[in-house]
Amino acid sequence: MIDRRFAIFTAAFGCVLGLSLGVAPVPAAARCMLPPQVRVRQILTSDRAKALAARAELEHGADFMQTLQKYALLPKLGLHGRGEVGWIWLDQLQPQVAEQLAQLPVGGVTDPIQEIGWAVMQVEARRPAMTCRARIAQEPNDPRPRYELGLAALQRNDNTSALTDLNGALRVAPTYEPALLARGVVDIRGKHRTRARADLDAAIAQNPNDPNAYLARGYLETLTGDDDLATTDEDRALSLDPNNAAALLYRSNAYFDLGYLDASYADLAIPLRDSTTAPRAQLQRGMIAFARGDDATALAAFARSAHNPPLANISFLDAGIVRVTQGNLAAALGDMQRAARADPADPYAAIWLAYVRRSLGQPDTLANDAHALDEQHWPGPIVRLFLGDESARNVASAAASGDAYAARVERCENVFYAALYQKMHQHKARARAGFRVAASSCPYRETERWAAHALLTLPPH
Repeated sequence: MIDRRFAIFTAAFGCVLGLSLGVAPVPAAARCMLPPQVRVRQILTSDRAKALAARAELEHGADFMQTLQKYALLPKLGLHGRGEVGWIWLDQLQPQVAEQLAQLPVGGVTDPIQEIGWAVMQVEARRPAMTCRARIAQEPNDPRPRYELGLAALQRNDNTSALTDLNGALRVAPTYEPALLARGVVDIRGKHRTRARADLDAAIAQNPNDPNAYLARGYLETLTGDDDLATTDEDRALSLDPNNAAALLYRSNAYFDLGYLDASYADLAIPLRDSTTAPRAQLQRGMIAFARGDDATALAAFARSAHNPPLANISFLDAGIVRVTQGNLAAALGDMQRAARADPADPYAAIWLAYVRRSLGQPDTLANDAHALDEQHWPGPIVRLFLGDESARNVASAAASGDAYAARVERCENVFYAALYQKMHQHKARARAGFRVAASSCPYRETERWAAHALLTLPPH
């Protein structure tokens, strides 16, 4: 089920880029706006008393350059030795500094600000908030408006436009770290993983103290099965931002695939309390509980994650699989039906619904539902197997496409669903043989591994 889990976890990349998780997409008509800018110059002093003295003199009309020479810790600091900081965006400053600068008139001076010493800033000029398009017309070589347009496109799930705008930002500023990070995220979502890796490596080289760049690269590494590298990157993200809920969630995912179930579960403590990550953390909690054999906790977690509409399909499906492994087919039927209603194009829900209905002696609707399913791509061959249109041998030959990790998942699913098909037709020995292979060879984070374990413990009937 790698593609669906991939979609679920990449949705959490909103936090990497400062976008809200789980909110409705931004309407296409919404305008991309940039915040106000101020142009400032600064006098950095060695202590607060000198900063107050410099402020007092400037407020009484003293010449800035003379005041700079008199009080500055580093008189030549700033553009051309004039203490000039230049144009800055208010939203990129500490809130208390931004609030002061927003309220001061041109010529006004801030209260002392503690940095490596004590500084006062004088406002030289202002620019009002403006649209991204207006800023591009005003200053074509500024990367930020194109970057913001890319984020707006990404939030309305328009990856093509996002990539166009981010490419534009990087054409005018090839080392602009926010755009490198954002383009890496777009490429992860688009499954262009080599390109994504190059951008994320470049983003980290430009800003090695950005936790979100490590977070994103760590998740990319889980997708390619490099879970040891993933935990290293998530560790680095957490060393920079210890309470980063998304980094903890992604590290939990990597730990799970390494088989470290206790560590995976421990990492969910903060994500479960964070409103933005809680639904996905509940889904992860349910999977870990299922792997541990704690069906009650698994079902409770899946019930909670199902309240989040994007997670409803996989949550109901996972709950239904747990009930199948308990032998509770009647309850499983209800969960599988809810999973199929949540996403009628999900082939896994269709396969499991067919299995449950046939096991209950009911007519299934797979033949009627197949028109909504993609039978050309994986797991389409498994759908055709359950329809009776494909042989198990042909299904096996269709598996193992794509990158190394995806190929491993497809081989796992080929073995598991072939065994489930045998079980449905009462070929118990063949089914058990297949489940034993799936239980030992499927990746830890795949539901099929734990379903195979559980089905092997069901008494024969």
